[in-house]
Amino acid sequence: MSKYRAGDKVRVTKLLTFDEANGIEKGGIYEVTMADDRVEGVSVNTHIRNNYGLIYNQIEKVEEEKQVNKFKVGDKVLVKWVDEEDTCRDVSKGDCFEVLRVDSDGDILVALPNGEKGVLFKGQLEKVDGEEQVNEFKVGDRVRVISLHSRKDERYLRVGKTYRVYSVDNDGWPLIITHGEIHQMMPSQVEKVEDNEFAFPQMAQKLIDGEFEIGTELVTNDKSYFVDRVSYSRNYGLKTSEHGVFVTSEISASDFNATWKVKEQTVKEMSIEEIQRELGYKIKVTE
Repeated sequence: MSKYRAGDKVRVTKLLTFDEANGIEKGGIYEVTMADDRVEGVSVNTHIRNNYGLIYNQIEKVEEEKQVNKFKVGDKVLVKWVDEEDTCRDVSKGDCFEVLRVDSDGDILVALPNGEKGVLFKGQLEKVDGEEQVNEFKVGDRVRVISLHSRKDERYLRVGKTYRVYSVDNDGWPLIITHGEIHQMMPSQVEKVEDNEFAFPQMAQKLIDGEFEIGTELVTNDKSYFVDRVSYSRNYGLKTSEHGVFVTSEISASDFNATWKVKEQTVKEMSIEEIQRELGYKIKVTE
């Protein structure tokens, strides 16, 4: 009696030279399409090639009860590789997806970036450990990118650059928008940074709420504005210089659309003589 027959499930225990290039993964489970004891080999189908040959000493038979799906609905999975000729539509190495459905072979259905749904093969994927799914981010946080995985991310994002969190999914993964593209980031790919940059609406609300100290310098489009209290009022406004007049209509449309940054204050050491020259009169230092 033949050791294997068509329909059997086999697990690959060892990879040979051309296996990976033909879609074979170590540990992967495949269905036998043909078996031949004379050559001690079987044929299986992969997403790249049909009737690809495997030899007996690199496989083991998988009993039905051992065929446990790697993934379940709701899992987060990372794409380890893609076939350049695959019709996987909008999928790149390093992309992350949520499992929507698992079929009988363990392959999964996901929502693709273009709004369609597509099937990914279990051999292409690895599950993202639950410990990475920590809800440490919130909308509006500023984060610095520390690693990139996919070609799409590498095209639009830069390691070391900071971005604003646009949204956070149910598992706490931050979403970033840049150049009109949405990027879902794993928590391990970004780190939170101190927030000293704002869009104009955020800056204006902080100004109204009195969150800036008097004299704070805000920079946008290479122009500086200074926070001061409006005379005979509890309100705060912006001046074009520390001792200038309050801004009325000097803020342009480009300023409204630009990022506003709090300029770090530097401490300048001065001698008594330098202070007197700056003031224009002599001063007396007392204990």
